[in-house]
Amino acid sequence: MAEEPDNVVLYHLRGLRDSMDGLQAEMRANAEEFRARLGGVEAHLAQLAVSQATLSTRMDALVAASNRMEERLTRIERSLDRTDA
Repeated sequence: MAEEPDNVVLYHLRGLRDSMDGLQAEMRANAEEFRARLGGVEAHLAQLAVSQATLSTRMDALVAASNRMEERLTRIERSLDRTDA
């Protein structure tokens, strides 16, 4: 009779160990998937940063062009004011 409780305890301990092994394997698989997905997010974030830098450069060029056009318009208006007088 003394062997029965040991066997029952061992049986349950083995079951728990098997369950834990299964959980560990599942966690490893999930960790790999998580790493892969995180890598994709990081790559996308890097692409967004490059796009933002490109747009910022383009905006700077448009602002500079707008400033030049405003200066030219001011000079033209001054020139027209002189000829009208």
